[in-house]
Amino acid sequence: QRHAGYGSSVGSVSSSLGPPVLSAQPPRSRARQLIATLLLTLSNLMFLPAVLVAARRCYVTEASVYLFTMFFSTFYHACDQPGVAVMCIMDYDTLQFCDFLGSVCSIWVTVLCMARVRDTLKYVRRPPSLRHA
Repeated sequence: QRHAGYGSSVGSVSSSLGPPVLSAQPPRSRARQLIATLLLTLSNLMFLPAVLVAARRCYVTEASVYLFTMFFSTFYHACDQPGVAVMCIMDYDTLQFCDFLGSVCSIWVTVLCMARVRDTLKYVRRPPSLRHA
């Protein structure tokens, strides 16, 4: 169930948290809705080069985070569309949370990867007794 920020494309009334407001634009056709949804969701495929580069360089954590972000961002935006071109694979709020979490984590792991931090400090700080000589 979506709670806020969605509109109705069946008539000329769009809905949000406030009272209905008449829209000056006519509703979009089914084909236009589908194209808009596909362009928005397929743009997330631009994460694939980042996933592949990270995996090739053995940055498994970064590749996993980018893949997580790509997956949930794609389905969140597919679920967030108004009209008939909506595809929700899970609860809307869960998809939104995972999309935002993935975005923040992607930024964080990218900054850590670009920083000149030793590998042992990057992920987990091990106690001195477990370090290799």
